[in-house]
Amino acid sequence: MKPAKKNIPSPEVVSPGEPWYSPGLLQQHSEIFALMVRGIKEYAIFFIDVNGYVKTWNEGARAIKWYEPGEILDNHIAAFYTKTDVEKGVVQANLAKARERGYYECEGWRVRKGGSLFWANITFTAIYESDGSLLGFSKVTHDITRQKRNEAKISHQANLIDKTSDAIYSLDASHHILSWNKAAQTVYGYEAAEVLLKPVEEITRTELSDTMRLEINTELKEKKFWNGELQQRRKDGGLFWVFISVSISVDNKNEIDEFVCIARDITAQKRAEEESMAMRKKIESLVREKLNESIKEVADYKYALDKSSIVTMTDANGIIIYVNDNFCAVSKYSPGEVIGKDHRIVNSGYHPADFMHQLWNTIKRGNVWKGEIRNKAKDGTLYWVDTTIIPFIDETGKPYQYLSIRSSITEKKLAETALVLLNEQLEERVKQRTKLLEEANKELESFSYSVSHDLRAPLRAIIGYSKIVQEDYSAMLDDEGNRLFNEIVTNAKMMGQLIDDLLMFSRLGRKALNIAEIDMQQLVQNCVQELMPERGKYMFDIKDLPPCPGDISMVKQVWLNLIGNAVKYSSKTAHPVITIGGKAEARVVTYFVKDNGVGFDMKYAHKLFGVFQRLHRNDEFEGTGVGLALVKRIISKHLGNIWAESEQGRGATFYFSLPAKISI
Repeated sequence: MKPAKKNIPSPEVVSPGEPWYSPGLLQQHSEIFALMVRGIKEYAIFFIDVNGYVKTWNEGARAIKWYEPGEILDNHIAAFYTKTDVEKGVVQANLAKARERGYYECEGWRVRKGGSLFWANITFTAIYESDGSLLGFSKVTHDITRQKRNEAKISHQANLIDKTSDAIYSLDASHHILSWNKAAQTVYGYEAAEVLLKPVEEITRTELSDTMRLEINTELKEKKFWNGELQQRRKDGGLFWVFISVSISVDNKNEIDEFVCIARDITAQKRAEEESMAMRKKIESLVREKLNESIKEVADYKYALDKSSIVTMTDANGIIIYVNDNFCAVSKYSPGEVIGKDHRIVNSGYHPADFMHQLWNTIKRGNVWKGEIRNKAKDGTLYWVDTTIIPFIDETGKPYQYLSIRSSITEKKLAETALVLLNEQLEERVKQRTKLLEEANKELESFSYSVSHDLRAPLRAIIGYSKIVQEDYSAMLDDEGNRLFNEIVTNAKMMGQLIDDLLMFSRLGRKALNIAEIDMQQLVQNCVQELMPERGKYMFDIKDLPPCPGDISMVKQVWLNLIGNAVKYSSKTAHPVITIGGKAEARVVTYFVKDNGVGFDMKYAHKLFGVFQRLHRNDEFEGTGVGLALVKRIISKHLGNIWAESEQGRGATFYFSLPAKISI
């Protein structure tokens, strides 16, 4: 719609949004208009025709858009828009809005000569001819890039202030609250609307002494800044601690214009500090207590050491700096006679130079030395000490002192000397006794030879002649005579068996062991077969028998004796059962032979393994009384044990154990 032609207001009273009617003004007053806008540099003011072509160009337009008049006149304003805005039709839309409304204001990015961008505030004002037809538009452009950046910066800072965890608020010169960030709401519990323009003392309720208040005001005047710790109250009345920084700004008269306060809640930190302080005091108390205990303990150790040992201390060069009473007692020197000297004052000269060099090389390297030393007292007497020398090491790893702890071993050394002499004497005695034993063994061998040959000859004669008499003269003898001759033969044979057993018993003591792993299962089977080729009424229960090292010929003799005794002493039982078994353990292997025969009274068990000791009469069970003694000697020679358990009429069990490993 075209505006009416009458009542056209003058340009001085045109309001924004109203069209500027200026019939013929551009032609009639162009020089005046040019003078008005020529010197304005802050604003680009120029005229464009209805199609958007530039017709005038002022100094401000040249300063803002960088085009010279000759470069831009009669060019379209699309040159000032970004390519994107041109493609979107923003240029035509702006012209259309200005044409429709008569006045249009907008902001956006605009393009200078060379392509650089700036943010502009633009107003279009329609200019009409006297007949009301549209002549064109005056276009005013203001570069507000810096203003936009400042606004963005302020907005960013405000955003940061709201995001920080510290309470930030500002006060006027009279201490009334001007601003209050979100963190302040959290810290103090007040919303911004509750505190703005109120005195800060009513909100924070900070209690300050006159001295503290004076100190803060003085520092603010001098430095324009103060920080420290204060105790304040929240909205709910709760006390809390803050670390607060206060800075002031002044006006051009150097009067206080504003206070800026930044407060951080340090209640948890203060509580932690208080707890830490309490803990530190507790630790200090404990350390002090432990230190006192340690000092007493060290004193007790020193007292005990001084009472029980000979103690000296030397510096790094071996110069004596301390001796205790025990050192003086054994060395016969007073402290004043030895302090300041080295240990050569008690050197007896007994030990070679290499011995002393080795000692010093050891402790100089920071190692402990232990050994026995013979020293010489002031009166010339010699004494032995068992010595430990301990280096004290400094931070560089080098010894700076040596502590020597000694104990007197003179009596021990004298006893050792006496023992050496006694051992030498004993060795001589052992040699003499060995010689005597060898002679006795030779005599025993000679006796054994005589027994085996000289005694057997008459026995054989007795047996032989008795048989001749029985064979040739039995008809001439009555029953008693024949019985007596049978007794003579039987006893002669028993005497022969006894001689054989004694010879075996004697030779066993001199016989060396021939150790090998024995298959006990097979050995026992062979012994049973050898003793009982026809088992008759006997039942043998042979369980698993673990192997064991030993002399197989001797161990066989053990099995033959024990199994033979079981057979003999169960012979009068209707159904004799002989059980043989064994069990392997970590260090020993134990075997047993059990029968259900006549058994024996355990009160006589101590006689079982003695020579000629028998628990049954010969008319009950034959025997020489040597068999179990022989078994005992064999087992002992193997470093084993043998024992028995029995009950009269209920059989007997004989056990023997052998080492799982034998080293002879």
